[in-house]
Amino acid sequence: MTTASTRTLPLYERLLNGAAGFFSFIFSPLLAPTYGIVIVWLTTILMLLPGGTVRSLLLTVFSLTCLVPLLLIGLLWKLGIVSDPGLNKRSERTWPFAISATGYAVVIFLMIHVNAPSWITMFIAGGLVATIVAAIVNLRWKISIHLTGMGGLLGLMCRLYASHLVLFNGFAVMSAIIVATGLVGTSRLILNRHTPLQVVAGIANGFICVFLLTAIKW
Repeated sequence: MTTASTRTLPLYERLLNGAAGFFSFIFSPLLAPTYGIVIVWLTTILMLLPGGTVRSLLLTVFSLTCLVPLLLIGLLWKLGIVSDPGLNKRSERTWPFAISATGYAVVIFLMIHVNAPSWITMFIAGGLVATIVAAIVNLRWKISIHLTGMGGLLGLMCRLYASHLVLFNGFAVMSAIIVATGLVGTSRLILNRHTPLQVVAGIANGFICVFLLTAIKW
């Protein structure tokens, strides 16, 4: 006897879920800081820097905010501390939040040490604050971390425009971020990972934290 839980999904549903999973993967919140560096490289004066400098920056940010946290979260999964590497259970997100926040903090320290432009450093700081806010909210309610990351990228791009830092590819990059945010939000709803309110709250969290923090200059 076939039940609702064991029946084979129609092809269109499988394709839809597959696409939603794909967009959730390539726009993982762990990749948001790296995408942010790509954004400032494509749109600001960073495009004029030597390629090696940009690659070093990308590698540092990717390693500390994506690769290392991913490996540590995988270790938590292997140890049974988290039951789902996708971190879909609200009660299992505390340690992953702490790991991500530590990675952000190390990047901020390194950027201050090398005298990186304040708006780049404060983009990472905005991500750190958004992570902390999400961790606090997560104690009682499941906010979307995927959309927090996308909201942060929107906040970054709006700050670049507000501060007149956009020199190249502004319209194309902004359009791509808006489309990607819509795709990720829709994907999280299709996969039943979040409610519409959790998606909107995630976008607002990322956008507000990054947009306000990147206004700080020194």
